[in-house]
Amino acid sequence: MSSGGPRFPPRVRILYEDSRAVTRGFGLHDFVLANVGDVLLERGQEVERYRLQKLIEAIPKRSDTKVLSALAQDAERLHGGVTALVAWLDDDKLHRTLKLPAGQPAEALIAAIRQRLPASLSPEAARIHLLRGNVEQLLRRLDAVKPSPFDPITLSEALEKIPTSRDLCFQQAAALKQQAWRGLVRAGDPDLDETIGYLAELASRETWPPW
Repeated sequence: MSSGGPRFPPRVRILYEDSRAVTRGFGLHDFVLANVGDVLLERGQEVERYRLQKLIEAIPKRSDTKVLSALAQDAERLHGGVTALVAWLDDDKLHRTLKLPAGQPAEALIAAIRQRLPASLSPEAARIHLLRGNVEQLLRRLDAVKPSPFDPITLSEALEKIPTSRDLCFQQAAALKQQAWRGLVRAGDPDLDETIGYLAELASRETWPPW
């Protein structure tokens, strides 16, 4: 039976190259939402985690190639005139997918990705986040800013790309009590901090859509 009331599309859809199915637990997205909640709380705009899950949707695409294909072929449908899109991509091998020489600056990679977006999509409605290195390197950075935060075996398995272990590490970092830890990670990663700020701004807007 319907719970009543209209169902609205999310404000943001994040296209990850991750292969983890959201229904089985998606630690990286949990970590992203936790950071958004932290920033909102710092701004005096507390938003419950369950509410953020409705506002910011994860769409794992299984590879960077499929993220780029979705931007080129499906962006208009995913946007629908309402929802902002974020392409969340590892930057360590992205130049190969884009068929560019190695050593490209982030600006060149982002420009090449934006060329795949349909002209009808407002520039403000799409953001490209390049994760420094890859997800495993992000876990290493998380581990480095806090003394021995992870179980050594779980971290070792996560760094070997075992999805369940990786999810466990990110979910630990996403716990409500770990706000200070997440703040240290953002402080050491300006690009991550900027993207989290972008997501927080969209999640807290009083009027929608902004374009």
